[in-house]
Amino acid sequence: MKILKFCPNCGKESLNWDGEKKWSCPNCNFSLYNNVAGAVAVVIRCGDEVYLTKRNQEPKKGKLDLAGGFVDPKESAEH
Repeated sequence: MKILKFCPNCGKESLNWDGEKKWSCPNCNFSLYNNVAGAVAVVIRCGDEVYLTKRNQEPKKGKLDLAGGFVDPKESAEH
């Protein structure tokens, strides 16, 4: 899967493939995921309020978001 060499964010020839699901650029800390399509988000209500989480990764690190995630390559959606 290591077909990409140049970072689409900074343009340097510095992308590293992790062998499973993403390319990372050590120059600008950009991450590019391998066509992850399966995703889930959860809306939890309590009265007239909605539970939100704070993002711990870019993009939008530190911003509020719905709880959720992605299904990784070779991972089933059931687990």
